[in-house]
Amino acid sequence: MRFLHLSLLILLTPTLYSQTGSIANLPLNTTSPQDGGIHGNIRTGLGFATIHGDPHLAITFSPEFQLGKLNAAFELELYFHDKLRIRDEMYDSDPGWLRMIRHIYWGTPSDAFHTGVGTLYNINFGSGLLLSNYTNASNWDERDFGFILDLNFPNTSVEVFTEDILDPELIGGRVGVAPLTGLTVPILNTWEVGVTAVQDSSPDPRKHSGHNETLNAFAFDTAFSPIRNNTFLWKIFAQHALYEDYGTANSLGTSFTLPGLTDFMDLELLYEARFVEEQFIPGLINTSYELMRQRDGIHNLLNTAPDGDNHFLQARLSLFEGIHLLANYSTPLDTDDQGIFSLEANIPEFFSPIAFSASYTKTNMDEFGDISDIDEHTYVRAIADWQLTSLLYMSMLYRAHWIETTPNTFDKQETVRPQLTLRWAF
Repeated sequence: MRFLHLSLLILLTPTLYSQTGSIANLPLNTTSPQDGGIHGNIRTGLGFATIHGDPHLAITFSPEFQLGKLNAAFELELYFHDKLRIRDEMYDSDPGWLRMIRHIYWGTPSDAFHTGVGTLYNINFGSGLLLSNYTNASNWDERDFGFILDLNFPNTSVEVFTEDILDPELIGGRVGVAPLTGLTVPILNTWEVGVTAVQDSSPDPRKHSGHNETLNAFAFDTAFSPIRNNTFLWKIFAQHALYEDYGTANSLGTSFTLPGLTDFMDLELLYEARFVEEQFIPGLINTSYELMRQRDGIHNLLNTAPDGDNHFLQARLSLFEGIHLLANYSTPLDTDDQGIFSLEANIPEFFSPIAFSASYTKTNMDEFGDISDIDEHTYVRAIADWQLTSLLYMSMLYRAHWIETTPNTFDKQETVRPQLTLRWAF
């Protein structure tokens, strides 16, 4: 517990790998920060939903608003079945009806102070050697009520997160420093260093391995930029990571950022080579982490993890200031099934009258061809809106995540929800 409290006070992600993602990612389809007055949108829908093969009447109410630095989004989902009995699986366990709060954030990741509570999306430390697209909502019915905090100073930044502020079990943080930014010497004044710490106080809640000792992980990284200007950024970075009492990994990578590749395109590319020893799993704390610690136990997974080389590739593309795509792939080691693929797409209203956004993560892959296999290791959330009138939309939601169907048996749960939706922007 002493380590946990210390982590809350002093640790997480700076600008060192800001181009690879932040723990402060907002969910898709949020309002854009603006100054002056209250603005946002309200969605309310009536339709049907198929959840795990069973039909339901679906009523939703999803207001979102922005007031200065404050951004808040809520999502009330009510499903009725069997003579209009309400489906209460989503609200009958802690944190209960707090799950209606999708997020409440103050500030943005670029502000000196940024904090928030609610659902956490796509948490990454650096390029994902320890954490890769972690979410506390991989089981949507039992999503936790998380917390993030970002502090940004001229040459230092601190970020902290926990998956559940009401009962914190997984907590992590990172401090990053650019100590030579005041120098006029090229390259040296771009040097950055960072320290990451993660703790899971319940890595084996079912005691698969006969114990449930706290699991600690640490990472140390450094980076510099041989070229950095308004049109091109080249960064070289290295990282060392370890799980206490288990294995270690080292990595070396490079990234290229072209913010104005053409008049209509921005592009970022990243590659990282990872050299993994036994009892270390790259990107272990990922979208399926909550499933893995419940079903398998993290101690068991680390005990049997092989050594080998792992490769991480990522591409981020923006087109016409309206299409945003992010994809990354972490290859499996030669003898394991720990490959990870992630894709995010946000096309607000480019192909009018249709808007589309999606998040897709597939873990425990033997090979790249497994990305199309939607099983319990897959997390999918996709929303499409087809505008019929100025206020009326035909909406379709698809969501897939894992649930425990019977004791120690885990399965995929799919939700398909077509709705007639009223959407009012203000």
